[in-house]
This record gives sequence, C-alpha cells and structure tokens, in this order.
Amino acid sequence: MSNQNMALLDDNGVLIGFSDKKGAKGIPCPHNCDLVVGKYRWDFDKKTFLPFKSPTNEKISMEGDTLYCIASALKAIRDGDEFPTDTSLWLDRYFSDFDSKGTGKVVKHVTE
Repeated sequence: MSNQNMALLDDNGVLIGFSDKKGAKGIPCPHNCDLVVGKYRWDFDKKTFLPFKSPTNEKISMEGDTLYCIASALKAIRDGDEFPTDTSLWLDRYFSDFDSKGTGKVVKHVTE
C-alpha cells in the first residue's frame, strides 16, 4: 500500500510540489494529479485549486524573487523534490541579464 500523495503548498497556498513520503503535510491529491507546480494555488475558502499567475510565471524579478528562488531550490534539494521551475527561470535570467561574476551590474536589460 502506498502513502497518500500530497500537494505541497508555500505560505501563500501556491503549489510547490508533490510528495507521498510518510508524514508529508499538504492537500491530499491523486498520484496522477496533473496540476502544474507554480501555476495553481489552493483557495482555502473554496477548498479547491485555482489557476495562479505569479510575476515569476511571466517575468522574473531579479530583486524581488531572488530570495524566494534560492530558498525554493534549497528546500527542493533538502527534501529530494524536483528542482523548482521558478528557480530555473531565475537562474537563466541571472546568467543572461546580470554579470554572473557577482558585481551585480546589469549586462543587458530584457524588455520582453
């Protein structure tokens, strides 16, 4: 018998992953759940997932999303979960838009 699959949420109710590990805390869901991480949030009042559009789904903010993306990556590594999509997008933007040597200087500005 397998453990119950759980949808894992961040503090804002945004879907951040799935786990069937014993003791995982989240919203029970089927093992073949087709919800996309980062694209849905749990509505606590309606008790259902709703589509979620975050700034990171469209455009990564290098200042506002930095800590969130790094923390999400560390949590995924710690918990053995899939690497977060938002963090991958942030890394791509960092290495294409900013001086990756750590000076923080903008190399180019993305307008799209």
